[in-house]
Amino acid sequence: MVCVVPFSKKRKWKELVQLLGFIDNGQVWFIGGKSPQENGHEPLTSVGLGLGIFNLYRFDANLDVAFLIEGGSHPFVYFRRNFIPL
Repeated sequence: MVCVVPFSKKRKWKELVQLLGFIDNGQVWFIGGKSPQENGHEPLTSVGLGLGIFNLYRFDANLDVAFLIEGGSHPFVYFRRNFIPL
């Protein structure tokens, strides 16, 4: 059985919507003081979930939510949208 997107021409849901999990790691360098280690660095590590919608009437969109497990306490939300020209 194939699950087809109702408003498209024989496109499957997996071609339109993607759900993903991720682990992200990075580092921020401070110059000029006013940092936790005065001219040092701060590691950042997060885990999160993302949802992507691709090629829906010439639009793409991503929504990612990341939860910091090292280097911070507040979740980050990232939203991106794209228009695909003809």
